[in-house]
Amino acid sequence: MQITTWRISIKLIFEHNRYTFLSFYGDQTRDISKESVKKILWCRDSENWFASHKCDDCGDVKRVAFSCKCRFCNSCGTPQSDLRISRLIEWRPAHLHYFHLAFTIPEELRCFFKTHRRALVLLREVAVQAITYFYMKKYGAKPWVLAVIHTFWAKLNWNPHIHLIITAWWFKEDGVYKYIDFIPYLWVLASWKYYLLKRIK
Repeated sequence: MQITTWRISIKLIFEHNRYTFLSFYGDQTRDISKESVKKILWCRDSENWFASHKCDDCGDVKRVAFSCKCRFCNSCGTPQSDLRISRLIEWRPAHLHYFHLAFTIPEELRCFFKTHRRALVLLREVAVQAITYFYMKKYGAKPWVLAVIHTFWAKLNWNPHIHLIITAWWFKEDGVYKYIDFIPYLWVLASWKYYLLKRIK
């Protein structure tokens, strides 16, 4: 028995299905999404965008195709993500710990953020506000927070949510750092709900 294996990329999916998709949903597709697909299809394609290098001795010309640098591209998005993660790991001292919290919204509110894309920034602002309120209330200090907004869930369905990387310590006035052992998630979640509904109103 012969087993055939092949690699399926995002680029290949778009090449085979984009016209069918546009015929059904073209009027609902944003221009920025169409532009991203165009970049992916042109990624590392020397027929569309490239740099030429010519040897002065032999006259040989070589084309080097440009990459798209799009985060949805298989060959470009993953290395960029890995690079960002490695930089964060290098920045964080090994002996200092952190918390990872995730906040999402109920299904009834997702349509609001899908219609008002600019309002997605509220998720970041409110999440940082909620965790900062807890730190200030409990410890009288502000945490260092890295906030990342995700608009899709694992099944690629529209589900805006936010991830927070929060320092589990802060520096006191004398330069000595103090650890936090526990964050009451339900307490912070209640603050998140209150601030988010207040801002949306």
